[in-house]
Amino acid sequence: YNPFLRLLFSVLLSSIAWSFETLLGTIACGALLIIALFNTYVICRYPQYRAVLTELSDEDEKVIKREARKQAWRYADAPWWEV
Repeated sequence: YNPFLRLLFSVLLSSIAWSFETLLGTIACGALLIIALFNTYVICRYPQYRAVLTELSDEDEKVIKREARKQAWRYADAPWWEV
């Protein structure tokens, strides 16, 4: 994870909320900006948090790949008329 790219993405999301030009959009924009700044601060201030995020995402990626492989084999093993 790159904290500055995450910040940029969150700013992009908040600009989309701002573009709605409603009270709820303005509130969402402010909340997203505050959360983005806090998230960036935590990731930069505590490098071990970043390491845990990377580890968790790697584990999730392995689980997703394993499940996708199972689904693909189920689909491949089924006769063509059942698909």
